[in-house]
Amino acid sequence: MRTSQAPHAMTTATREKAIGFRREMREAIEAGRKTQTRRIVTATNSTVDGWKFRGSLAWENMDFANATARDKATIMVALVGSDAAPIDIHLRVPHKSEGSFHRVRSKMEPGDILWVKEGRFTRKADARLWLEVTAVRVERVQDISEADAIAEGIPHEWHGEKGAGYLAYALELGEFTTYSAQIAFPRFWDRIHGPGAWERNDWVWAYTFRRIAP
Repeated sequence: MRTSQAPHAMTTATREKAIGFRREMREAIEAGRKTQTRRIVTATNSTVDGWKFRGSLAWENMDFANATARDKATIMVALVGSDAAPIDIHLRVPHKSEGSFHRVRSKMEPGDILWVKEGRFTRKADARLWLEVTAVRVERVQDISEADAIAEGIPHEWHGEKGAGYLAYALELGEFTTYSAQIAFPRFWDRIHGPGAWERNDWVWAYTFRRIAP
C-alpha cells in the first residue's frame, strides 16, 4: 500500500538505476513479501579495483573459484544514514596467471534508487515501482539462510495435490512442497538461471531494499 512506502527523497548523492524483475517477483514486491534480490557477480554489475567493466578477457582471467569475501561473506553494509562507517564489501579475486589479486565490488550501493522495468521498453517516467537499496552483501548463492530465502519472495501457496507450502525439487522426489523457503530456493534459482545454476554455486551480490514512493 502506498501509505506504507517511504518517501523518495532525492539528494545530490542519490544514483538512480534501472532493474528488472519477473512478473511474479514484481507482484511479491507489491505484496511486501520481497525485500531481497540476488544477482550473479558479473563484469556488468561489478567494478574491478575501482574501475568499471574492463573487457571480457580481463574478466575471464579472474579466478573466482578461489575468490574470498572480505572478512566474512555475510557481513552487511551499514544502512544509509548510520553513524557507523560503511563496511567495504568486496571480493578478493586472484588473477589466474599474474599472481596478483583484485578487488571486485558491486556497482550498486546502499542509497541507490532503483526503478523497476516491467518490460523491455519501460521508461523511467512510467515506472510504478521504486526501491531504495539499504544493504549489500557478497556470498555464495548456497549460503542463503531461511530468513533470506523468505525475503526473496518465493510464494507460499496451495499447489494442488502437492499441498500447501513452498514448491521445491529433488532428483529422487521430483517436485514437492516444503515449509522451508531455504529448501525451495534451489528450484527457484534454477528456474531463473537454468538447470545446474544452484550446483554451480556462483558468487552473488545480495541486495536488500525497501519500496519507496515515486
